[in-house]
This record gives sequence, C-alpha cells and structure tokens, in this order.
Amino acid sequence: MKAFTKEAHKNIVGYEAVRTAAKDYENYSSDLQGDRDVRDYRQIPLEVDPPKHTDYRHAVQSVFLRPKLEALLPDFEKTAEDLLNNLLQNKKSFDVYDDLALPFVVGCLSIIYARPQDKDEWVSWGPDVWTAAGPTRDGAVLHEYLNRVFSSIILYVEIYNTSLCLTIKWFNRMNYIIGPNHKHSFLWSNEIRHSTYMKCEDT
Repeated sequence: MKAFTKEAHKNIVGYEAVRTAAKDYENYSSDLQGDRDVRDYRQIPLEVDPPKHTDYRHAVQSVFLRPKLEALLPDFEKTAEDLLNNLLQNKKSFDVYDDLALPFVVGCLSIIYARPQDKDEWVSWGPDVWTAAGPTRDGAVLHEYLNRVFSSIILYVEIYNTSLCLTIKWFNRMNYIIGPNHKHSFLWSNEIRHSTYMKCEDT
C-alpha cells in the first residue's frame, strides 16, 4: 500500500501495518478525488472517509456479501466453462489476460450487477476505461456510458410511476363504482392512499 502526502509518499507493507493504516483515516485519508484529468466526480465509496464511507458502504454491501456471491457460483462457473470451451474450440493459441482473465472478471461483474447487456461493452474498454478510445487518457467513453445508463433508469422510473399512478387511480375508481365493502373491492390502507395522491397529484 502506498500512502501519499503533500511532501512525499511511503510504502506500508505487511498485513497488520496495512490494516492499521486503513483504519487510521485521519493520517491516511481517502477523502480526495483521483483521476482529475478525466473525471470531475468522486468514486463512491472509495474516495470518502468515515462516517460517509460507512453509510455508502452499507448501501451497497449487500451485493457483495458472501451468501449473495455464493448463490451466483453456478453462473460464474458457467461463464468460465463457456470461455474456455470457446477458446479451445476456436483458437490455436490465446492471450490469457485479454482472452480469458479480462472477459471472465467482467462477465462475473455483469452477473453481480445484473447487467448482462453491458458485458461486451465493458470488455471492449480493455484494462483501463480511461484509455478505451486510444492511448491518451480520456473520460469520454465512461461518461457517455454513464449518461446513457442513468437516462434509461430515469425514463424507466418515470414510466413506472406513471403506470403505477394510472393503475391505482383505476383501482380507486372501481372501488367508488362498486363500493368499498363489495367482495371484489380493492383494499388500500390510508397510508397507501395518501402516498398515492401525493405521487399522482401532478399526473
């Protein structure tokens, strides 16, 4: 592990020493933004200190818990088998890093994040997304991808909320027609009704 200060940097070696330094965020802070030449945002939760780091970590750690990952082992194994079978059947020789290690790791990440549609694009970036478009470091490739993904998520949420509001309004309308005590009436708690009106107020 390398620790950087304004004056110099030093190497910290050994498990206990690294563990101690990692906990000593007052002297070895992560509260900075790296890669300033290609991005203007922080990588969360890597580039913040506790207590912010703790809050962000709690928000995402469920994806990486051992039981969650163990449940995905069959998918990881199939990814490895498919890669090896394809290489052995179609290539006389191959690069262990480019043809096996990189697509295997990226394939596993696409399974963990439930983004199989992005696997080929991630692999095409190579070992460093900052040089995905050429030898000069540039953030354009990643920024374009993030903007595209976030835009699709926002659109999905907008469509979902609109559909939810229309559905709930239909349920409420049916209750009004057949009566709230009818055997086929749709039961909504006061809390759901209140949140429904609040969410659908502008639709």
